[in-house]
Amino acid sequence: MRRHHIVFLVNLLQDVNMVRPLAMLAGRELDADVEFLLSYGFLRRDKSRIWQAEIAQICGQIDATVSIYSQACEAARHLAGKSGVLIAASESSLSNHAETHDVFRAAPEGFLKVTLQHGFECVGFLQNREHDKAHGTSVTFAADVVCGWFEQRMMRSMVASERAKLYVSGPPAVLQGSTGVRKPGSGGLVCENLHSVRLSSSGDFKASFMDIFDQFCARKAERGEKVILRPHPGGQYVIKNKIALPANVELNNRPIYKVKLNQYDFGISAPSSILIDMILAEIPTGVWRDEDGVMDTGNYTGLTEISSLPDWLAFTEQALANPKPFLARQRSFLDRAGMPTDKKDVRRRFLRLLAAGAAPARITVTTATAGGDAGRILIVAGKDATGLHQRLAGMTASGALATETLTEAMLEQAGPDGDALVARTFNRFKPNMLVLCGYDGPALAQLLRMAASRNCPSLLCADTLPAGSAADAVLAADAVAGPGLAAFERLHDAFGAAQTCRLGEEQPWLAGLMEQARKAVPAVRERILVVADTVAATQDISFRRPLAAAVAEGQVSLHLIGDNDTLRDEDACRAYWNRVNPTVLFLSRFTHALETHLYGLAREHDVPVVFHIDDNLLRVSPQLGAAKFNLYNDPARKAALRDAINACDLLYTSTPYLGQAIAGEGITVPIVAGDIYCSIDSDKILAPAFADTPVIGYMGTSGHAADVASIMPAVLRLMTDHPELRFETFGTIKPDPALAQFGDRVAHHAPTANYEAFLARLAQLGWWAGLAPIENHSFNLCKADTKWVEYSLSGVPAVASDLPVYTRACAGGAGLMATTEDDWYDAMARVIADPAVRQDVVERAQDRLRTTYRHDILAEQIFRVIARARSLRAAGPSSHTDHPEAAEAAVPEQQV
Repeated sequence: MRRHHIVFLVNLLQDVNMVRPLAMLAGRELDADVEFLLSYGFLRRDKSRIWQAEIAQICGQIDATVSIYSQACEAARHLAGKSGVLIAASESSLSNHAETHDVFRAAPEGFLKVTLQHGFECVGFLQNREHDKAHGTSVTFAADVVCGWFEQRMMRSMVASERAKLYVSGPPAVLQGSTGVRKPGSGGLVCENLHSVRLSSSGDFKASFMDIFDQFCARKAERGEKVILRPHPGGQYVIKNKIALPANVELNNRPIYKVKLNQYDFGISAPSSILIDMILAEIPTGVWRDEDGVMDTGNYTGLTEISSLPDWLAFTEQALANPKPFLARQRSFLDRAGMPTDKKDVRRRFLRLLAAGAAPARITVTTATAGGDAGRILIVAGKDATGLHQRLAGMTASGALATETLTEAMLEQAGPDGDALVARTFNRFKPNMLVLCGYDGPALAQLLRMAASRNCPSLLCADTLPAGSAADAVLAADAVAGPGLAAFERLHDAFGAAQTCRLGEEQPWLAGLMEQARKAVPAVRERILVVADTVAATQDISFRRPLAAAVAEGQVSLHLIGDNDTLRDEDACRAYWNRVNPTVLFLSRFTHALETHLYGLAREHDVPVVFHIDDNLLRVSPQLGAAKFNLYNDPARKAALRDAINACDLLYTSTPYLGQAIAGEGITVPIVAGDIYCSIDSDKILAPAFADTPVIGYMGTSGHAADVASIMPAVLRLMTDHPELRFETFGTIKPDPALAQFGDRVAHHAPTANYEAFLARLAQLGWWAGLAPIENHSFNLCKADTKWVEYSLSGVPAVASDLPVYTRACAGGAGLMATTEDDWYDAMARVIADPAVRQDVVERAQDRLRTTYRHDILAEQIFRVIARARSLRAAGPSSHTDHPEAAEAAVPEQQV
């Protein structure tokens, strides 16, 4: 019998604090193999080796093992052949969590993947304003289960697609909380988390905090008192930056589970999860906020807030004199959050989850068809379900089905968390049919609701008619079946004869019922796999955002993977392919040699392959800089790119001009050109928010310095003629050196990685005009009008080069266009001088966005491309032209 494994994935230093109590729980109370899987990133971050020593100590206490991985594919190989629970304390779709996110995506199906909420305010769970600015509001997880600290009503930042994964466990820290009697007079504890985005996103509050702290320490020194300072375990700001500390300050840098918090008289911290640790330890706790009240502390409403030095001193004196009012306020705060804090309760919740993968009654039969549209059946079995299993035995043995079983005993054992168990099972197994076999328990209604929400047909199979409320719930099933129809007269009336069937011993009854029940249920339209050198803005713009609605509705499953070792490991590739089971493969800006096994698997399974490109990478211009020019013009790289394109069924270009240009580069496959490239959500169009004084700017990367330089004479004239005018750049591009003469009238705003946060920030800048110059050369002419889309979406009027790239977008006054220096000067001056012009340009542009650039329009464009590729694949190689000029001529006809 295969051993049950509980594997803790550790990547960030603070992960150790989160997973330790669960590792100790699993090692001491479960018959399972406990293992730590450490990333090389963790080893690099742990320069002092404090945390490696902690893990070694934990392993010694519970007989756990340690392994190390460098790439997701390496971790997947290590986990292959095992099953159980895989747990991470920092996993999400954000780039900072990519190492664990990729491991979860590549992990074998035998593992239940669990992500822990790693802080009170945590991305994807409960975010603050600064989180939203820095990371956006669409964080997702690759986990099957996400463990939350409190009830769903408090998870205000959890997107709809992740809510069914939520399992309310309470914070792991409860399992290792401070014990013993408090000792008044042992001093106070101040914690710093100055590395946090909260202290920099809306202003630089680090200096403010340290100034107050220094003053506080000076007052304490006058009384002969010491102050204990605790750096954040991952940030370590005062240590890394070698901050000079007052003489009466002692550092406490021990792991939090080795700190007896209840021995302190009080605790102070800027908003951070350490506040919850202090509250759980029942010491008076103060939340520091900047004196101007800019910092968002809304999630900590109800706790004691302190800002100035008098606030700090008054708080500490009152906490020492009478701690009870503070403790009562803190208990009320926990009660309002709905946070489980009873140690026995939290222990029970985590034990139930950790043991889930070991339940002997849960069976998965993986077959050659597993992962496809047919043959994934979730059976919910009553106390006696042997008859159905006997009928299924032949089909599972022949490889026609994959089944998973939830028993009545399992659902009873789950108790009030039965609904969560049902949701996790649906999320992980993704059934395309639900069979209720003799089950009429309390989870029946939830099972049928979940099936209906996933477009999963349901079949009731029983010898007798359920009674009471269960009978009413059964009316939601898609079909019913039994050994005789007499017991189903009531259901027969509800369903009609076509959906009420007898289970015949010799009939292929299940296949027939599956087909019958599925007739009115829309199937997944496409399973799209996108492979790129790096999954970045191109893939986000071209696939993720326009297809998001279709993914949410279950019409599409979308998988994006960057070029990594997984693509070169045949076994890992095949496992990934079987898990995704794509209906189409896109190679998006894939410039490496075509050595990914995914391409071979596409050919093996007769799946169409489309090459997607949004720049003419076969003819990169020297104007883009020596580094990019040399990279993309390397003969081997160009040959590999050309071969990869020609090996596909179809080339999909972002613009018609790009399609025409690339057709002359030795491309022999048919070319389809997109009508639009960058699309928008109409509900997220932002109203103009023009600054009080004139400001114009350019948004983009440093690779566009030459484009900006081309209009700099006009900008310099304008800045000279309008002393009140400011010029700004946003992104990696810095202001042109020629602008230095204008001093503080010129500014640069650092880039924002998250796309939604980027758009919000662009709108907040209040620009009166957003500039979109491009140099007139062949590479630039292939580009899309993305910059116009982003300016217009953010409520910024665009002034763009009068070239084909922007002609359609700016037509009809939806943008101003310019060619010569005088044209640029006049266009910018016009926008500055007349607020009516600014407003009119934005309104016309946003009207065009709503009618022509919506996500659903681009999604249908993608579906047409797929249909074209599928028809070409079906027609065979003869449908490809061997002549570049023929491909070039075909572009307008195939434009989508």
